[in-house]
Amino acid sequence: MSAAYVYPFRCQVCHRRFRRFRWRERYVRVHLDRRDLERVPCRIPVTFNWKDGGQGNGMVRDISAAGCAIETKAGVSAGALLLLQISPEGEPPIDVDVGEVRVRHGVLMGVRFVKVSEAHVERLRGMIMRLVVASQG
Repeated sequence: MSAAYVYPFRCQVCHRRFRRFRWRERYVRVHLDRRDLERVPCRIPVTFNWKDGGQGNGMVRDISAAGCAIETKAGVSAGALLLLQISPEGEPPIDVDVGEVRVRHGVLMGVRFVKVSEAHVERLRGMIMRLVVASQG
């Protein structure tokens, strides 16, 4: 369908797939990472606990509805399951019931959100929408 300038997209907030007509735009498929959703740059404080009774804190550097990158000095290894509490400025914390550390590079760790309660999913999506709008404006 790209010959007719119709391309697939995915909503960053609700995860729905859709197609749009983009006249005179050619897209090249690039496979740089496994993420379905783009992450939005941010600086949001986060605290977390993991199974061994460890606790840590850090800063969310980018976020999507499916995961985030956290800058931290805490000794959490890849594969660890975390309980996250993301604290956007001026709002109550957003709880992620289960987050899996997928990758660790120095002080950065990539976390996939495995389980988030429905109420917190809606708040997370709203926060991401505000971040997307702020980054475009």
